[in-house]
Amino acid sequence: MSEYKASGKPAKANGLNVYLYLLYILTEMPKAKELNKSVIERCMLWSPSLPEWCHLK
Repeated sequence: MSEYKASGKPAKANGLNVYLYLLYILTEMPKAKELNKSVIERCMLWSPSLPEWCHLK
């Protein structure tokens, strides 16, 4: 069985600061009354609705 190792490569590939992106999704998702498709789509790495402060400068 191979071991899964998390990395920030997908976030960086989408021009995101890994720490700020994780901070965003970990604070925004709990605010949702229910976890549905629209909430998940807003938090995806490629979502245009991610705040500007999550992006690399």
